[in-house]
Amino acid sequence: MQKPVPFFRGLLAHRREMRNSSAGAASIETSNNIFNEVLCQAMADLNMLMTETPQGRYPYAGIPWYSTTFGRDGLITALQMLWVDPRIAKGVLKRLALFQAKAVDPLADAAPGKILHEMRGGEMAALREVPFAQYYGSVDSTPLFVLLAGLYLERTGDVETLRELWPAVEAGLQWID
Repeated sequence: MQKPVPFFRGLLAHRREMRNSSAGAASIETSNNIFNEVLCQAMADLNMLMTETPQGRYPYAGIPWYSTTFGRDGLITALQMLWVDPRIAKGVLKRLALFQAKAVDPLADAAPGKILHEMRGGEMAALREVPFAQYYGSVDSTPLFVLLAGLYLERTGDVETLRELWPAVEAGLQWID
C-alpha cells in the first residue's frame, strides 16, 4: 500500500500534472475575464475525462458507467478539439484503429473495417452476456474515423502517423463502400 501524500505536496503534484498535460495545446485568452474562466473550466473538465491508454490520450465519457472507450464520442471530441490539441485526435485514431473489426460477428454487429462503437470489460462482457466487450453497432463511427484521419493530417502534417493508420483508413473506406 502506498503511503498517503501530504495535502500540499499532492496539490502541487496535481497542478504539475495538469500543466504538463496541457503543454503543447493552444491557449485562449480574451478581454472578458468571465469568459476566460469558462474556457479554463471547460479545459479542466475535458482533462478530467482524458485517460492515458497505450495508444495515447483518449476522452472517456464519464465515471462510473461510461469510463470506457466509445468510438463516436471520442471521434467527435477529437474533431472539436483538433485545432486546440491534435494529440487527442492522434490517441483516438490509434486506439480505434487497434480495435477496428477484422471479422464478421453478428452478436457484436462487427464487419471488417467497422470502427468500434463501445467497449466494456467485466464478467458479463467476458462471458458475452452483453455484446459490449467490443461492440460495433454504430453506422457513423467509421466515416467519422476516416474524416478525422484526413483532418488530423491537414492540421498537423504528421505523415508518419497517417502511414501507420492507412490500413485502417482503407479498411474503413471498404466497409463504407
